[in-house]
Amino acid sequence: MSDCWFGEASNTPELDDLSDYILKSGTKIVANYAFSGCSSLTLVIMLDGVTRIGTRAFYNCKNLTTITFSKK
Repeated sequence: MSDCWFGEASNTPELDDLSDYILKSGTKIVANYAFSGCSSLTLVIMLDGVTRIGTRAFYNCKNLTTITFSKK
């Protein structure tokens, strides 16, 4: 298992293999260390409304190549 964190949850199988993630509409804050260690993550799409990205939210996401800020 990886050391992938998503908010308060950690080391869950669903997140270890996470490659793409679209933040839910209405999300305003990406928490500190939200995706930290998700080494399989390659793409994140943030819809309108995100106002803050926490410290090291994407720390050690070695394969993350694209973060897109998009309208609904």
